[in-house]
Amino acid sequence: MTQRAGADKAPTTHGAPVQVSVVIPAYNAAGTIGDCLGSVLADEETDPEIVVVDDGSTDDTAKIARGFGGRVVVEQGEHRGAAAARNRGLQRAQGTWVKFLDADDALVPGALARQLKEARALGAHARSIVYGDALWVDAHDRPLEAPMPAPRRPGKDPVLHILTQSPLTSCPLHRRDLLEEVGGFDEGLTKGQEHDLHLRLVLAGVELVHHPGWVYRYRNDNAGPRISARFVKNGRPLEHLETIRRHCALIRAARGGLSRPVRRALGRRLWSLGRAVLREGYREAATEYFDEARRLAGPLAVSGRMPYPPLAWTVGAERAERSMEALRRWRERLR
Repeated sequence: MTQRAGADKAPTTHGAPVQVSVVIPAYNAAGTIGDCLGSVLADEETDPEIVVVDDGSTDDTAKIARGFGGRVVVEQGEHRGAAAARNRGLQRAQGTWVKFLDADDALVPGALARQLKEARALGAHARSIVYGDALWVDAHDRPLEAPMPAPRRPGKDPVLHILTQSPLTSCPLHRRDLLEEVGGFDEGLTKGQEHDLHLRLVLAGVELVHHPGWVYRYRNDNAGPRISARFVKNGRPLEHLETIRRHCALIRAARGGLSRPVRRALGRRLWSLGRAVLREGYREAATEYFDEARRLAGPLAVSGRMPYPPLAWTVGAERAERSMEALRRWRERLR
């Protein structure tokens, strides 16, 4: 990672040392960037530094952001994706703590100040990061039902927990030095960058500490131009398989092997990814996911609602998928 901008002088906001930097990657977000920035600027108690990274937008995203005045720093560059934009913002950020917030989303009032208090309570030298919960909303800010990652139970393997219960990108308030230690986001990934980052943090001995409470509004608008939207990107259906293989290597290097629960978690993740890839028409790629899942966890890798698991194990994933689609259509006709 390159040297931070302004690293040779004491960072300040309004003459005081910067405590929190909010990094906002934005791509064609003219319709939402104003609401996003307004939610951050409303946190007068924390008075955060705000860094908007315009990731090659072709609309008025940068113009709108600059219209908020000197409290908002706008960085512009070519379109390189969410991970690269966040890393660029991290390089520019001066705060001890960093909050990543997509331009489609908005902070919950008071959440940033609350998380800062929680982070400080852990101690200046604690290898810990606090995180809260995401309030899922639609394009009109109406609450949606969504599963929330469960906090880690005492004694549960932190690696196993983060593989199955990783929080969303904007839930944590990160320690900047810990982010820099693990190299920030992997810019080679087009999806799931936060899961990869959290796993590398945990393998580096960082504890993710959950404090219940809404942190931000996560807009789940599938029709909108989220910077981190879509599944298979750039014609790379095997990207997720390669990532999990790398994760296996990282865990083996850190721990000397993969425990059975970890193998099962990774296998089930691979199987779910294989199903998603198959639905998008990548049959050969999906087969590689399923084969790798079986090697890791055997029949325990098969995930899905009944009767999908026994079908997939006996007649194969592709035929099981067709059978489940036929069952879905039959149930719809009966309604």
